[in-house]
Amino acid sequence: FVALSHLSRNQKITQEKQHRTMNKKSLALLLNFIFFGGIFLLIKNTIGTYMPMSYVPLIAFSGILTSVISPKFMVHDQSLFLKLPLKKTPIRLY
Repeated sequence: FVALSHLSRNQKITQEKQHRTMNKKSLALLLNFIFFGGIFLLIKNTIGTYMPMSYVPLIAFSGILTSVISPKFMVHDQSLFLKLPLKKTPIRLY
């Protein structure tokens, strides 16, 4: 806050708000990672429970299936979009 001492009160508030928000590309990357990881674990555990198979094919099959069915988050023109697997048009989120 020492570096902000020369700014006016409104500029300080604006700059503090900018520090609190996450970049939309970073948010899209984080959401892609969270959804992929969650769906991957769900598929891996479900397949591993009902079909006994060795570890490497289980992981490979789960990864391929997850990459096909997981939702994709993307940024276009400073807007966050969600692309669902079987829908052609993305949904604008934020």
